[in-house]
Amino acid sequence: MPFQKGNKGRPVGAKNKTTVAFKQAVMDVFTGMGGNRTFQEWAQKNQTEFYKIAARLIPSEVTGGDPDQPIQHRVLFGGRFKPDGSR
Repeated sequence: MPFQKGNKGRPVGAKNKTTVAFKQAVMDVFTGMGGNRTFQEWAQKNQTEFYKIAARLIPSEVTGGDPDQPIQHRVLFGGRFKPDGSR
Protein backbone atom coordinates (compact mmCIF):
# COMPACT_ATOMS: atom_id res chain seq x y z
CA MET A 1 0.00 0.00 0.00
CA PRO A 2 1.53 3.36 -0.97
CA PHE A 3 1.91 6.04 1.67
CA GLN A 4 -1.13 8.23 2.11
CA LYS A 5 -1.31 11.43 4.09
CA GLY A 6 -2.67 10.75 7.55
CA ASN A 7 -1.46 7.12 7.53
CA LYS A 8 0.73 6.78 10.62
CA GLY A 9 2.31 3.55 9.39
CA ARG A 10 3.19 0.53 11.44
CA PRO A 11 2.70 0.94 15.21
CA VAL A 12 5.85 1.30 17.31
CA GLY A 13 7.16 -2.14 18.23
CA ALA A 14 5.13 -3.99 15.60
CA LYS A 15 7.15 -6.75 13.97
CA ASN A 16 7.58 -7.14 10.23
CA LYS A 17 5.48 -10.15 9.09
CA THR A 18 8.21 -11.45 6.77
CA THR A 19 10.81 -11.34 9.57
CA VAL A 20 8.48 -13.16 11.96
CA ALA A 21 7.72 -15.83 9.34
CA PHE A 22 11.41 -16.33 8.54
CA LYS A 23 12.38 -16.65 12.21
CA GLN A 24 9.65 -19.27 12.65
CA ALA A 25 10.92 -21.17 9.60
CA VAL A 26 14.47 -21.17 11.04
CA MET A 27 13.15 -22.48 14.37
CA ASP A 28 11.22 -25.22 12.56
CA VAL A 29 14.37 -26.33 10.70
CA PHE A 30 16.42 -26.12 13.93
CA THR A 31 13.92 -28.35 15.72
CA GLY A 32 13.81 -30.76 12.77
CA MET A 33 17.62 -31.07 12.85
CA GLY A 34 17.65 -32.14 16.49
CA GLY A 35 17.28 -28.84 18.33
CA ASN A 36 19.47 -27.96 21.30
CA ARG A 37 21.02 -31.42 21.67
CA THR A 38 22.37 -31.44 18.12
CA PHE A 39 23.47 -27.80 18.37
CA GLN A 40 25.40 -28.53 21.58
CA GLU A 41 27.14 -31.50 19.94
CA TRP A 42 28.10 -29.29 16.99
CA ALA A 43 29.30 -26.51 19.31
CA GLN A 44 31.55 -28.90 21.21
CA LYS A 45 33.17 -30.06 17.96
CA ASN A 46 33.36 -26.55 16.45
CA GLN A 47 34.05 -24.28 19.41
CA THR A 48 35.71 -21.48 17.41
CA GLU A 49 32.73 -21.21 15.06
CA PHE A 50 30.29 -21.41 17.97
CA TYR A 51 31.99 -18.52 19.78
CA LYS A 52 32.01 -16.46 16.56
CA ILE A 53 28.24 -16.89 16.39
CA ALA A 54 27.75 -16.23 20.10
CA ALA A 55 29.88 -13.06 19.97
CA ARG A 56 27.68 -11.64 17.20
CA LEU A 57 24.62 -12.02 19.43
CA ILE A 58 26.05 -9.83 22.22
CA PRO A 59 24.74 -6.26 21.97
CA SER A 60 27.51 -3.88 20.92
CA GLU A 61 25.89 -0.90 22.63
CA VAL A 62 23.50 -0.57 25.55
CA THR A 63 21.92 2.79 26.24
CA GLY A 64 19.42 4.17 28.69
CA GLY A 65 19.02 3.81 32.37
CA ASP A 66 19.22 6.23 35.26
CA PRO A 67 22.72 7.70 35.88
CA ASP A 68 22.20 7.07 39.61
CA GLN A 69 21.31 3.44 38.91
CA PRO A 70 23.50 2.24 36.02
CA ILE A 71 22.55 -0.75 33.91
CA GLN A 72 23.95 -3.97 35.35
CA HIS A 73 25.24 -6.73 33.11
CA ARG A 74 25.72 -10.32 34.22
CA VAL A 75 26.92 -13.25 32.18
CA LEU A 76 25.39 -16.52 33.32
CA PHE A 77 27.06 -19.82 32.61
CA GLY A 78 24.97 -22.94 32.80
CA GLY A 79 25.13 -26.52 31.75
CA ARG A 80 28.44 -28.30 31.46
CA PHE A 81 30.66 -25.37 30.46
CA LYS A 82 32.64 -23.26 32.96
CA PRO A 83 33.67 -19.61 32.39
CA ASP A 84 37.17 -20.70 31.32
CA GLY A 85 35.67 -22.91 28.58
CA SER A 86 36.47 -26.19 30.32
CA ARG A 87 33.89 -28.84 31.09
